[in-house]
This record gives sequence, structure tokens and C-alpha cells, in this order.
Amino acid sequence: MRLAAGNAQHAGSREEQQDAFGFSDLSDRELVENAGVAAVVADGMGGLADGDLASKVAVRVFLNSYASKDPAETIPDALLRAIQQANHAVTNLSRETRAGNSLGTTLAAMVMHEDWLYWISAGDSRVYLYRDGRVTRLTSDHNYAADLEEDVIKGTITREEALHHPDRAALTSYLGCETLPKIDRSIRPFPLQAGDCALICSDGLYRSLSDEEIAATLGKDPHKTCEALVESALAKKLTRQDNVTVVALKCDVERPSFMITLARLVAVLALGLLGGVYWWQISSHVQPPSVDLSRFQPRPPPVMPVPPASLGAATMTEKTKAKARVEPPTIKNFFAIPETVGPDEPVTLSWTVTGKVDTITMAPEVGPGRLKWRDARQVVPAKTTTYVLTAEGVGGARSKSVTVAVKVPEPDQVK
Repeated sequence: MRLAAGNAQHAGSREEQQDAFGFSDLSDRELVENAGVAAVVADGMGGLADGDLASKVAVRVFLNSYASKDPAETIPDALLRAIQQANHAVTNLSRETRAGNSLGTTLAAMVMHEDWLYWISAGDSRVYLYRDGRVTRLTSDHNYAADLEEDVIKGTITREEALHHPDRAALTSYLGCETLPKIDRSIRPFPLQAGDCALICSDGLYRSLSDEEIAATLGKDPHKTCEALVESALAKKLTRQDNVTVVALKCDVERPSFMITLARLVAVLALGLLGGVYWWQISSHVQPPSVDLSRFQPRPPPVMPVPPASLGAATMTEKTKAKARVEPPTIKNFFAIPETVGPDEPVTLSWTVTGKVDTITMAPEVGPGRLKWRDARQVVPAKTTTYVLTAEGVGGARSKSVTVAVKVPEPDQVK
């Protein structure tokens, strides 16, 4: 299968874009073979810059966490770990900004690996699958409307009351809670077919377009499809059009290149020509001329020179050394949340180290206790500080740095 990705986004009638999206590194062949291709959409809440920051932090932490997937870890487990770490990051952000329960974000993600589809979500951003002209929603919305629907089934309220309830759109699960109340995820992989296209969108799309309208807009190119969906939503000209974000992953059968096709055509023509010649010889009873094979003597095999013993020993020594060489540890992720703070405000440093590692150190130091290969530490820098993380192993050491900027008030702003 061959994968193609697409995306489109618009702020709608809102002043701020609080949606965020991202993809895993499609050029990282090792990551694609181990973990497939991941796509994620987050719809921030909390008002203005806080909602924007929450969605961006969630997407970044989710993708960084998923990229650290161990080959022995299953994709559903890696997705669950990634969304939990993203939730932890958003929860810390809520404490640091003193936003309380008003800051949070939805998150929906999917992974295509070989011929399989996986997904996970919290909130009301959705994952759809398009196949044979129809779209199917793969996730459930975590909002009060779902609870109201259960009350309608039980008979405690009428459908009319449920449709006009003032809290219908309130989320019942989202990133920013201490513990995620609800997570919708695929435990078993969903088999894909050639031509399948999977979408993730924020509620700004599906509250503007019906499933039938979404299906009618989908085309062959995933990027043009996403742009067309956003344009169709905006064409409705709703007075309170929310932010609209769509990402897509499409799988298709890999088509052979022109040269491969040409080679196959030449081979077929050659076989046909040989068959025609053979048929002509048989039908005309023409005997092919005899050949005296005694004139052709077999040629002895070439004698290869034997290298000196010293040269062979040296070559084997170099090969042995190459096999025994161990690469130093790799620091995959090292970042600060947030990267800019005021005086005496806390910052969370987070990192992931892979490979054979013996010790991990930080300069300047970040609290007591031994640093782990996957860790997060809180610091309160007094001034702009660059933190250097060093991972040492048998194969050597590697370092990575991150700078936290501390904004000091101007003299005329200090009371």
C-alpha cells in the first residue's frame, strides 16, 4: 500500500484559531516501518491564547510520545500512552496558567500501518472512514448529547427536550482532566482496502456538513479533498462558524513505474515472438541446422589469487570491530512547557532517550534523584537559562539543549 496525506484549516468566523493538527515524520523510514504514519487533530478550549496553546501542546506531546514507540510495544498501547502523556502536559499547562478547569482540548488521532487502521480520541473531534462512496464515523462523541440520548432511550426525557438542551454540546471527556473519564480507541486493527481514505476533523466541519455532504465532496487527492471540505463548510455561511480543521490519510495500490511497465511489455512481446517462430518451424517441418558441439571446449574456471594471511587477518579484525561498535544513546525529545515564563513561574522539562544508556545528567541540575530515560522535571529559573541534557552509554555520549526565556518586567511596570 502507498499512503498520501492531506490537510486544510480555517478560523471560520472566530477571531482566533484554536485548532491544531500534525503528522508523524513520513520521511523517517524506521519510524514508518515500526509505527506507521500518525495524524492528530486537537480542538482547544479555554478562550483565546489559552485554547490555542492547549491544542498545540497536546499535538506536539502526542506526536513526540508516539514517535518513541518501542518495537515490542503494540500500536494501541503506544496510542494510549501518547494520549495520556498529552493529557498530563495539558493538565500541567492548566496549573501553570492558573486556568483551572476552563483550559483543555479535544484530541483525535489515527495511525495507518501496512494494511491496518488504528485510532484513539477524547472529546468530540471525529475520525471517519471513506469507502465505496460512503463515510462511516469510527469514534463516539464525548459530550452531554450522548448522555441525553441515553435518557431518551430510557424514557426519562423526550427527544425534543434532548435536542434543545442548553448543555448539549458540553464535553464529558477532554485533555486537561486529572484522569481522562472516557477514551474511545480501537483495540484491534481495522483492515484497509485500496482506495480507503480516513479523516479526522474538528466539530467545525461536521456541524456544518452532513455525512452525505462529506462523502459527496471526497475525491482522489487527499489534500484537495481537505480543501474542498473546508470550502464547503464555509460556503454555508453560518453566523457562528467554528474553527474548521480536516486531515486525511489515503491508501492506494502502488502502481509500477513506466520503466517496469515497459520491461514487462517487452518481455511479453519477446515471448510471443519466440512462440511464433517455434510454431512456424513445427508447421513447416523445417529442421534447424545441426551444430558440432565438439568444437566448443569448456573453459576452466578462473584462478583467484589468495590474499596474504596478514591482509586477511586485518580485514577480519576490521569487520569484528564494526560489528562490536555500539552507537551512543539518542535523545529523541527534549522540550520545555512553556518555553517563556515570568519570574518565579514553574517550567516542565520533558525528554525521551533511546538506545543503550548508562547515565543521564542535566546542567544545571534539576532536582534530586536519578534522571530516567523517559522523565519530566519541574524547574523555576530565575533568569533565561539554557538546560543541557547529556545521555552517556557504552558507545559514547550525546547532548541536547533547550532554552527557557524569563521575561523580566520593565522598570516602569514594577510597583
